[in-house]
Amino acid sequence: MIRKIRRSKKKKKIFDQIKLDELNANLHRPRTSARVLVGIIIIALLLIGSVFQKVKIIQLAQEVEGLNRERQLIEEKNAELKTILLKLADGKRLIKVAEDRLEMVFPDTELLPVEEKYKAADLCD
Repeated sequence: MIRKIRRSKKKKKIFDQIKLDELNANLHRPRTSARVLVGIIIIALLLIGSVFQKVKIIQLAQEVEGLNRERQLIEEKNAELKTILLKLADGKRLIKVAEDRLEMVFPDTELLPVEEKYKAADLCD
């Protein structure tokens, strides 16, 4: 019986040693788990940054597309206004408007002499 007690004490000492080894190993694990946690956080931040950049690129592409459409509309409107300007600046149209609306008469083709009523020296004073 004494032998059994001694053996059990020896076994207990061995188990106590194993438990101490496990405890020592577990004490070092938080450092490892902290490293893993830091690594996961860094990877998560990199992924978030990548997604943010892709979203920003898509937004800028949509903005550029909208500006291109707006530029095209402005160019079309500009061309339309130029044709209207050419129509309105036509000489025949101006003569017709002057005759119809303003009741002006187009002068004859011969030159009319103009008499000088005042001398140039009188006007300069």
